[in-house]
Amino acid sequence: MFMKLNIFGKKGGKIQISNINLYWQGGMHSLKGTSSPESEFEISIPFKNKKEETLSFLKRKKKDAERIEKIEAAPPFKIISINPQLPVAVGEGESAEIRIRIKGPDFGYSGPITIKMYGPSEERIHIEIPDLFLKRGGRKVKVNEHGEVYNLVKNQVFEVSAQMYKLLTLNDHVEKISVNEPFEVEGTDPKLPFTLAEASSFVVTFMIKAPDFDYSGPLEIEV
Repeated sequence: MFMKLNIFGKKGGKIQISNINLYWQGGMHSLKGTSSPESEFEISIPFKNKKEETLSFLKRKKKDAERIEKIEAAPPFKIISINPQLPVAVGEGESAEIRIRIKGPDFGYSGPITIKMYGPSEERIHIEIPDLFLKRGGRKVKVNEHGEVYNLVKNQVFEVSAQMYKLLTLNDHVEKISVNEPFEVEGTDPKLPFTLAEASSFVVTFMIKAPDFDYSGPLEIEV
């Protein structure tokens, strides 16, 4: 699958997108951000169902079409329209352009945007995280006040944000991230490496890959 975004301003308060997190089939694609002078803007997604490579003399079954049945924008954004209308089926080796008109807050916005695309109903898992910890060296601090509950597709990537000042001190540098099993790290915002540049409320968003089974227990992030 190949995705590229082009964004054109439409109508309302100024929008400054730092980056675009696009979720599809349990994976996350981090895309370059953009800006719009108005709160209403449009995203164009060229979607390609790549043909699998194989030796010419080997017979193989044709790959099923990729089917997009639902697209969501995380708050504070709202999808106004999608063209062509969903569902959209893209056959093997074929492409489709999906245009999404989005409304942001009227007072403007600065930060990332998350877009989630869903295929046909997929088997889901239940994740309960009562405690979220940050770890560094011998230190370990709890950073959430309430537990988190997720209903996800197997191996889906989800986001967790934490205020780093609870563990780090000014000018501390982070080169790599690890998490406890059964989770995996898919990325961070800001991207690695990063430095704690503010003494009060430096927030980092972690993109975490869920397992393919139900889980109840802590999430520990080593920085």
